[in-house]
Amino acid sequence: MEVEPLKRLAFRWRAYGEQPETNVEIQFKQLGGEVGVLIREREWALTVPNVNFALDHACGWENTLCRLKAWIEAGVKLR
Repeated sequence: MEVEPLKRLAFRWRAYGEQPETNVEIQFKQLGGEVGVLIREREWALTVPNVNFALDHACGWENTLCRLKAWIEAGVKLR
């Protein structure tokens, strides 16, 4: 949907299964000599199954960011 180089990505995606499409926004912020990453997914209805999906997604995003860091910093592909 939108790209601001070195600052922000925004896109829509269907996570998996029969989940509705969600808006995903990834923001990058300079924090001294490091870069912070904030990921938001929107448009989930507040139900117990969706809270469980959201928690699973948080783990998935963390895994993805760790693999990306290994690739960028050390050239190691962890997949």
